[in-house]
This record gives sequence, C-alpha cells and structure tokens, in this order.
Amino acid sequence: MCIIVDIVEFISWEPQPGIVKCRFRDVWGKEHIIIEKSAVVSAEILTPDSLYPRKGEVPCSPIKEWVDSGGKEIITVSTEKPSAVETVDGLTEFDLLKSQIEV
Repeated sequence: MCIIVDIVEFISWEPQPGIVKCRFRDVWGKEHIIIEKSAVVSAEILTPDSLYPRKGEVPCSPIKEWVDSGGKEIITVSTEKPSAVETVDGLTEFDLLKSQIEV
C-alpha cells in the first residue's frame, strides 16, 4: 500500500541513488513534504534533469478506514512501517481519501 505523491524536486546525489522532495495533501487540505531517497518513492532512476513534478509512491500501512459526515471514504495510514518515512515536520500518520492510496 502506498500514498500517491508528487515528486517535485531532486535535492542531492548523496546518498546514492539520490534524495528527492515529495508533496501531498491530506483530506483536511494540509500540505505535507517528504524528503526521501529516490529509490524509496520511485522505481525510476531520477536525476536533476528528470522532468518534475512526477508521480511517486510512499509506502504506508493502514490504521483505520471510515466515512465522514459528507460521505467521503477516508483511510488513516502510517508511513512508519514498512519504511520509516516521515515528513519534514516529523509526522507519520495521515488521513487521506481512498483515491490517494495505491494498493
């Protein structure tokens, strides 16, 4: 299971194969930024010359699923497992629309 993210920038070559910046918004409209190894979020070989933004995926595990009062199907996920990914703010749990998740 993965959160669908936008890879928006190549940050650094170190450590190999490189570090990228990713963004996504939770169901409440808050933007989250993740700085992570490119191999964790994409099977592609990314470089500073790659075209951005591009689709990426952050591994996650489900915590709970629920429907809000407006009928939106929401899933709460954690990025702590399986890859110990966190946002620049140190967050690892997010409420997302089911459409933001790839199984």
